[in-house]
Amino acid sequence: MKIINAIFMIPLTFLLSGGLTNSFGQEITLSNETINLNQHEVVLNKELGFSTSSMGKQLFQMEVTLVEIPSGGLLPPQKHMSDELIYIISGQGYTTMWLRNGETKEQYNWSEGDMLSPTLNAWHQHFNNSTDTPARYLIVSSAPLIYSMFHTRDFIDNNDYVFEDRWEKNVKQQPEYTPIGTGGAEIVRMRVGHHIANLHTREMRERREGVLGITIRPEGDMANSHIMEWEVREYQRPDSVSPQHRHPWEVVYYIMSGEGYAILQREGESKRKVNWKKGDIFFVEANEFHELRPLNNTKPRFLQMKASGIFNQVGNLLIEGGLRPDEVE
Repeated sequence: MKIINAIFMIPLTFLLSGGLTNSFGQEITLSNETINLNQHEVVLNKELGFSTSSMGKQLFQMEVTLVEIPSGGLLPPQKHMSDELIYIISGQGYTTMWLRNGETKEQYNWSEGDMLSPTLNAWHQHFNNSTDTPARYLIVSSAPLIYSMFHTRDFIDNNDYVFEDRWEKNVKQQPEYTPIGTGGAEIVRMRVGHHIANLHTREMRERREGVLGITIRPEGDMANSHIMEWEVREYQRPDSVSPQHRHPWEVVYYIMSGEGYAILQREGESKRKVNWKKGDIFFVEANEFHELRPLNNTKPRFLQMKASGIFNQVGNLLIEGGLRPDEVE
């Protein structure tokens, strides 16, 4: 197999066209803020490296990178002191993970709809085992937050500390629902180790009436991460919507199936309508009001990723919109 490095940036220019008016007479601008990750052109790089890809928005909390491994290719081994979520967009392959050089490697086979998250600072390497099909995946990492604390890439990428206790737990942990409450997102809370399969088709529990879900909290729920949080939601009815709300953390949305739209609004600006469909990705900025609505009865399923754990220990935060995010999303 040949090594081919394929991390690239994804530019996006906002295209504003026309204007809409809601029932209260407020103007809503139609805004093109999505990229379809199945169709987007990719550009190969000769050197593997972290490249911030804001995709048209300035992201401060997360680094978002789209990667394609050509058929028969593999990427060099890597480790880092930043947590990352790896969602498989298309193709199939496997990832090996190991804690120290010379130790036994764990292998995780993956295909479309799978999510991986290595133990913090554990070695990992990605392989495309198809002879004729590229593999494409999305990485969402906490690298900007970690860099803002230490201001040196060497600490992030060349640190020898190993999280042995986390590693042992993650190797053993299989995906399972572990509800710790009787309402809200806690009733669909899960524990996951390094890998969970088929998020795009996986059978899920009811999070609230008309909404199915999985919740991974930044309290060690996946890969023992205390920074990265993610959720899957499926709106089963046309009236399954999220009320307007905002919070201090950014959100990356990826649409697994169905169609719908989001209403976004920055402080002091007019509302924007963003239409989305299967394969699209879009972003919500920190403190930006947002709400999601399905289109007709398409039963959209979407993934949302955020680095919200960094805010858990900073004291009381103003959450606007009437409900806390774990009661809404």
